[in-house]
Amino acid sequence: MNNSTSTPDIKSFGSDVAVVTTDIPFQVLWLCGIAVSILCYLVQIIFFILIRASRKTDEKILAQITFTRIVATSCEYYIMYGNIVSTTRWLIDFIFGLYFASDFAIVCWMLVFTKHLYDKIVVVFNTSKPNLVTVTVTIWAISSPFGIVAVYLLKYHPSYFTIYCNFVYVILKFLIQTFNSLIYIRVFYVALKRGEANSGNLRSILKTAFVAFLLITTTCIQILVTDIIAIISGSERNEVLVKSFCIINSFHVVPLMVIFIIILKGKMRQSITKTLSLRLSELNR
Repeated sequence: MNNSTSTPDIKSFGSDVAVVTTDIPFQVLWLCGIAVSILCYLVQIIFFILIRASRKTDEKILAQITFTRIVATSCEYYIMYGNIVSTTRWLIDFIFGLYFASDFAIVCWMLVFTKHLYDKIVVVFNTSKPNLVTVTVTIWAISSPFGIVAVYLLKYHPSYFTIYCNFVYVILKFLIQTFNSLIYIRVFYVALKRGEANSGNLRSILKTAFVAFLLITTTCIQILVTDIIAIISGSERNEVLVKSFCIINSFHVVPLMVIFIIILKGKMRQSITKTLSLRLSELNR
């Protein structure tokens, strides 16, 4: 990092950002990922407006993850390809801090989603529902200091900033995602042990858990490949590899949308079945 000028020299500050380049194919793919993410988010909003069954906790958490991913990916893209030189200093600091905060908020939201699935399959009789307003405030209150510290260290202590990114921030994300993966393994184990994997009520939940598990596992592999191996070997991150993972990140909303549809489809099927049963019982009276 070079802090001698008014703008930061952004180079591999996290698991997803590398040297600013003008690589057109990467830019196009990245922008396509952002566009697809925004489209998926708009589709979720349309579902919320038109279909009452979609206004449940699972879907709302997924919408939060989707929105936060769009924010993080957009900030990430601007940091790598934006015209930083002509941008005011305070805006650079804001975007840079928002990237770190939103990136960590995604991890927190995924953990919240995992906990909600865990309660459905493992705890079963847990009747408490998370207050999403409280959860949202809590997650951003936890995540914001990561962005503030990142901006402060980059401006005033560049050497500590590198340590902060490579050891504190990255390893903490990796540990949380690994813990998240272990929870999913527990969910699968309990479902199979109870012989409920073929249950109509749990089939969509298990499909959801499987897709989410793959998404989290991919994130763990990304962190492992681009950061932890680089830390151990003491070498620079491979620029092409890092940018490839950036593009993968920009399309993370696609599996989230798949999860959203799986959950919604299962709930609508249950709702239709329940309605038909009530109608038939009324006819038989």
